[in-house]
Amino acid sequence: WRQTHFGTTSNTGDAADGADPDGDGWTNAQEFVSGTDPNDRNSVLRVSSMEKSGADMVLTFPSVVGKTYRVEFSNSLGMEAPWQAVLTNGTPATGIAGTGNPIQVTDTGGGLEPRRFYRIMVSSP
Repeated sequence: WRQTHFGTTSNTGDAADGADPDGDGWTNAQEFVSGTDPNDRNSVLRVSSMEKSGADMVLTFPSVVGKTYRVEFSNSLGMEAPWQAVLTNGTPATGIAGTGNPIQVTDTGGGLEPRRFYRIMVSSP
């Protein structure tokens, strides 16, 4: 990965795990895990849009082939409120395979909440 993106296998300079050469706020280590390009500030894993649709909230995020996603929510950022999988018609938004295209997930009833926070967890299958 480092050789492909930086021409070296050395964990130094722009190729270091903690470096952020594209200035998008994600370290190389985070870009590696999410499968994004560490030299392209537009290549980053984040919710790209949220739209209320009736009682629901529809989230869209970019995906990478070979990665698996889980979309979670919390109604508070405090320690007392655990993160839970978003439910789409009763089905948890987990094990979502990356396609290389944007993915939409509907949080059933999420549009009725006065405050809701979302996060995307990523892993390799």
